[in-house]
Amino acid sequence: MPVGMVEGNIVTANPKFIAVPWKGGGGQVFVCNAWGKNFKFNGSEPRLTGHTKPIMDLAFSPFDDNLLATCSTDS
Repeated sequence: MPVGMVEGNIVTANPKFIAVPWKGGGGQVFVCNAWGKNFKFNGSEPRLTGHTKPIMDLAFSPFDDNLLATCSTDS
C-alpha cells in the first residue's frame, strides 16, 4: 500500500517508469515499475531500499529516464 505521509511527490513518473514510496520497513522502501498495458501495483513488485528513514520525495531526472533521485529524513 502506498505511503500516505510524503512531503513531496507521492507518485512520480516519466515516459518509461512510475515510482511510488511504499509502506513497509519504516517507509524507506519504494517501488519503481515500467509502464505496461495493464499496469497496476499489486504488492509483488521488487522493492528498492537504501534509506534508513522515511522517503520524503522522489523525482526522475529530466535528462535521463533511467535515473531516479530520492530524499529522506535520514539526510
